[in-house]
Amino acid sequence: MSKTVLITGVSKNIGRSICKKFTANGFHVIGTYKSMLDDPTEREAFLKEFPDVELFKVDLCNQNSVTEFLSQMKKCQFDVIVNNAGMFNMLPDGTVRNEFYQFDLKAFTDLFNCDLISIARICIELKDNMNENGSIVNIASGAGGNGAFASISYNAAKAAVINLTQSLSNSYHYFKKVRVNSVSPGWIAGEGGAMNTNDGDPFMRNVARVTPMARNGYTHEVADAVYFLSSNEASFITGADIAVDGGYSHFDVIYYEEATGKSLLKSE
Repeated sequence: MSKTVLITGVSKNIGRSICKKFTANGFHVIGTYKSMLDDPTEREAFLKEFPDVELFKVDLCNQNSVTEFLSQMKKCQFDVIVNNAGMFNMLPDGTVRNEFYQFDLKAFTDLFNCDLISIARICIELKDNMNENGSIVNIASGAGGNGAFASISYNAAKAAVINLTQSLSNSYHYFKKVRVNSVSPGWIAGEGGAMNTNDGDPFMRNVARVTPMARNGYTHEVADAVYFLSSNEASFITGADIAVDGGYSHFDVIYYEEATGKSLLKSE
């Protein structure tokens, strides 16, 4: 009998790669999306790649939408839950809002609803729907370990996700024998998205220069880490946050340049 995994945000990039990893390993996938798969062309392409994925349209910024979704999910049993969906606080022109100078309470609250509150609700309200010896993996971010200039809400929410994961790991294993971990991606090359994180983008080329592995990550590398944490091979790991960032989070450019006399950042 196949196992079942719930994955939020399966329509593109990291979520789509996670979906691919679990389907390739025989899981029945229940996936959520916000709006991308409303486009007939996008939906057709997705269903051609993943014909057996059960899709639900959910706006994780809207707690009424989350409540309706959870009422449906309480009819299911899960072996794995992956909370992947997330958002940045964006301006209409597609740039990241500087929340220090351009604070907007609704936009700030929307992000916390999507990136933290909905994750907490899915984890806690579906606790009776998790099978014993199952696994939950929350997608956090390397941003959760650092302060921000612009995306204050995003960094704060991701820091909270890491802490939430630690707390949930205590209760979940005590009551349900379920492990709870998080994965913190660094700069991952993707198509489109909040910050146009294509490998060829000048910004992303600069990021690669200040990453010890001298490149950006790929979505399948995040998916591999998520799948590992959900598997029996990670049977003694719970409450952990795994950085998938090529060493970015512990690399200091100033120390490097002091030691080598080389400049990493170059103008494009």
